[in-house]
Amino acid sequence: MEKISVIVPIYNVEMYLRDCIDSIVNQTYNNLEIILVNDGSTDTSLDICKEYASKNKNIKVIDKENGGLSDARNVGLEKATGKYIMFVDSDDFLTPNSCELLYNAIKEHDVEFVSANFIFTNNEGIPWKKPMFSEKFQSRYLNIDEYLYSFYLINSTVWNKIFKKEFLDKNKLKFKVGLLAEDAVFTTLAFLKAKKTYYLKDVVYNYRQRETKKGNLSISFNGSVDYFKKVNKAYKMVYDNFKKYNQMDFYRYYYAKSICYIFYKLVDSIMLTDKEKIKILKEMKWFFDIKKEIGMPISSSIIDIATDAIINEEYDNVLKYCKILSESREYMTREKRERMARPDYSKYTKN
Repeated sequence: MEKISVIVPIYNVEMYLRDCIDSIVNQTYNNLEIILVNDGSTDTSLDICKEYASKNKNIKVIDKENGGLSDARNVGLEKATGKYIMFVDSDDFLTPNSCELLYNAIKEHDVEFVSANFIFTNNEGIPWKKPMFSEKFQSRYLNIDEYLYSFYLINSTVWNKIFKKEFLDKNKLKFKVGLLAEDAVFTTLAFLKAKKTYYLKDVVYNYRQRETKKGNLSISFNGSVDYFKKVNKAYKMVYDNFKKYNQMDFYRYYYAKSICYIFYKLVDSIMLTDKEKIKILKEMKWFFDIKKEIGMPISSSIIDIATDAIINEEYDNVLKYCKILSESREYMTREKRERMARPDYSKYTKN
C-alpha cells in the first residue's frame, strides 16, 4: 500500500475544517500523509489543525503567511513525500473510500492521473440529488484526441483527482500564484502533458456550495473586478498552452464549455456596476472573439446571442441580457442554476 499525500490549503474555514479533516482521517485507505497548510488564517483554523496533528501522527501542519491558494498548494507539494498526490479544499470533504477508489484506479490503469465524479452539497453538507456527471458516462480511458468524452469529463478542478507525484515533478507542474481559475491552468496543462488519463465514474468528492443571501436568491459567488481580471489572465494562459501544444481541435470544445461558465459568473455577480461589467467585457473581448476563430457554436442560445453582441461591442444589449437572466435566476434553485451554466453535452457532440 503506497503512500498518498493529501494536501489541504486552509484559510479561515473554522466552520467547515473539522468535517474536511475527519473525512480524510477516516478514509478506508490507511497509508496517507495529510499535509495541512495554514495560509495565514486569522480565525481558529490553525488551532484546529494542531489539535488533529497531536492525535494523528500522519498529519503535518505547515503554518505560513498568507500567499493565496496557489502558494499554499505549492508549499504542500514541496513537502509531500507520497508517491501520489491528492488535493482537498478545506471547506469540502471526501467520500469514505475516495482515496482507495482513486488509488486502485491509478494503479490498475497505469495513468498519470485519474479524474473522478463528484457531487455538490449545500452549506450543511447535504448532497444534491445528482452528481456532476450522469450515470451514462462509464469509467474509461481519456485521450485528448477523443473530444466527445475527454472535453466533458476532464473538468478543470484538481480536488477530484489523483496524480502521480513523479509526473508532476518531471513536468514541473505547479500552481500559478496570483491567479484565480488556477485549477484550470494546472489541470489542462497536466492533460496536455499526460500520455494517459482515466475517468472514474464513482463519486469521490463533496463540493460544498457556500452561499450568502440576496433577497430570495442564494448566491455562492460575489465576483469582483479583481476576480475577473485574474480569471482573464488564467484563461489566456490556458489558450496559449493549447496553441503551444497544437491542440486547438480539443480547445474548441473546452472553449465552448468555458464561455458558458464565465458568462454566468458575470450574470450572477452582485458586486459589479454596469460600468464595471462593460470594462470587464472590454478586457475579456479577446476571449469572446475566439468564437470566430474556432467556429464552435455555444451550447446556450442566449449566451450565443450575448457573445455576438460582445464581439460587435454592443455592450448595452449585453447588459440587458444579463439583467434578464439575473432576474429569472433569482427564482431558481441553486441546483437548477448550476445545471443551466453547464455545457449541453448533446449539442457539443454534434459539432
